Amino acid sequence: MKLIRIVTSNKYKSLPSSQIVPRLADEEHKYVDSESIMYRVLNEFELNHDHHHSGLNFLTPIQRHNGLSNQRFTNRKTVYQAGKEKNPNRWSKEIRNGTL
Repeated sequence: MKLIRIVTSNKYKSLPSSQIVPRLADEEHKYVDSESIMYRVLNEFELNHDHHHSGLNFLTPIQRHNGLSNQRFTNRKTVYQAGKEKNPNRWSKEIRNGTL
């Protein structure tokens, strides 16, 4: 499938659909599919599970949708706290906020 080849290519694999669609149009003068179709295809092929969004405090959309936010934030806080205790000189500030 052409769309899968594009979104998994080195050029586009780290970008969200909202950036792939306009870049294809602007740079390559191609219209492959709409963003909503692209999201559906990514979800169908489970390709939207690896992209951690900064707007979701570095969760994947699937983690957010499935209610795993609090579990992930608790795990992160535990790891960060252990790192801070092990080497306090590397931590100049408090542990990051683990909320959405």
